[in-house]
Amino acid sequence: MKDINDDSLGTMMKGKVVVLTGATGFIGSALVAKLLRESATVVAVFRPGRNGDGARRVRDSLTAMRPFLTERGTLHVVPGDVTREGVFYNREDVERWKGQVDFLCSVAGSIQFFNEQSNQAVNVVGARNMAGLAIDLAVRRFIHFSTAYVCGRRTGLITESDGPSDSYSNSYEESKARGEAEVLNTIRKITTIVRPSIVVGPLSDSWVRSQPPTWEGYYGFFRGFYLLRRKFLREFGDLPGGKLDLMSTRIPGDPMAEINLIPVDSLVRMCLCLMMNDSTVGGKIFHLAHPKGPIYRSLVEKTLSLMHIENATVGVDLDGEKTPLEVKIEEAVTPFLPYVGVARRFSMKKTLALCPGEKIPPIDDYLTIERLIQPALSARFRGIEFQGPPT
Repeated sequence: MKDINDDSLGTMMKGKVVVLTGATGFIGSALVAKLLRESATVVAVFRPGRNGDGARRVRDSLTAMRPFLTERGTLHVVPGDVTREGVFYNREDVERWKGQVDFLCSVAGSIQFFNEQSNQAVNVVGARNMAGLAIDLAVRRFIHFSTAYVCGRRTGLITESDGPSDSYSNSYEESKARGEAEVLNTIRKITTIVRPSIVVGPLSDSWVRSQPPTWEGYYGFFRGFYLLRRKFLREFGDLPGGKLDLMSTRIPGDPMAEINLIPVDSLVRMCLCLMMNDSTVGGKIFHLAHPKGPIYRSLVEKTLSLMHIENATVGVDLDGEKTPLEVKIEEAVTPFLPYVGVARRFSMKKTLALCPGEKIPPIDDYLTIERLIQPALSARFRGIEFQGPPT
């Protein structure tokens, strides 16, 4: 396969029909935008809101990327819900697209670490329902988005051949592993499973600042620190030099752990590359991760510095007596420690062998990290306020 960054990808995707869930989410909206740029026909499944505004939400999710990603394809929206048997609300939509779909992408997912009910409904039952939809639509290929963290509590090198763990940090991980099993037990022959690591904002020049960040993973970890600084500003009106001095406050985690952050633009390019390769079916599994992530202590210190927060002691055990602030920080970051505070690396051998042109930028300097955190700071960690659907 040629370099996946050249025009050959657009030629291969032109005219392809892709049905996709999760189009308003972080990964899903980026994938929709890229597919439209590459002249595909996208059928986005939306869950109607109380005001029936689901279709508008799908279109609004593309607004922030519109200046950077020229739309050449066609976007359709159909009402549906992965937690509902059959997924599509209307049988007419099934009949309309039956036999026409090249790829069914199951992107929608629940990322609530300890909400077992939501994780079961979306990640397990939803996966089963999507497999059923693949059969109903007679799709040619099924792309199931899982997570690299079905490895559970394993550390060290995690290969793409490794099966799910039998020991998990939370119900999210376990539910994603069970979702994989539902799909493989039903439609293994046409299935490709992709396992993203911690997804962050885009880094390539054509995408920078074009995609609003998710408040999960990397951004969820630092959101608490942003709110902490804002609280101090409210209480004291000002801070010396505009910086919050944490005065050696301890932040837990393994200081030398490698943190696997994958920019969403790299993830999308690799995903499309795998989609266009017929050898990836049969239940094969591919990591959408970074070959070498940044080190925990360095990443946290640099990100905090860019947030005007200084003098934290990063990467220590909070043994002994804790200050009130350390107690609050520990409560805030503990859910994220299974992902940003342990020594673990995800093998990319299989994925990069099929995507030889993909060069994932290193994430280890201030300029790169600033590109990742600045959209979140600009949005005040509140998300993006859309002004209306693209025209």
